Amino acid sequence: MSNAPLKARLEDGTILYGEYDGSGDVCYRNLYRSRADANAHWRNHPDLPQPVKEIPAEIGIEYGDGLTIVLATVCPETLQIVSGRNAEYWPERPSEAPLPPCKEHGLPNWYFDNGELEED
Repeated sequence: MSNAPLKARLEDGTILYGEYDGSGDVCYRNLYRSRADANAHWRNHPDLPQPVKEIPAEIGIEYGDGLTIVLATVCPETLQIVSGRNAEYWPERPSEAPLPPCKEHGLPNWYFDNGELEED
């Protein structure tokens, strides 16, 4: 399988960008302020410091028909996914890339707000 772009939407509407690993069905924890920065670190992400806080986020992933993780948290200061949960199938799972396959299929409407859908 392949990797795919993702976007994390914070409660205040801020969008952060990252990468989903389709082979392992997990998200890399690293987030970036732009799609260009995420692409520049594709499959080569720097180490992360400890998160300093967690805030709720929704994550949309351009994988297959699209995936949405609705119960995630991110740290906006250290730019990382802190936790994620698929309430239907998986318990909270600690790992380097903490997000399992998502609960909802398809991308959320907010994902398209700025017209940035990754082209093949």
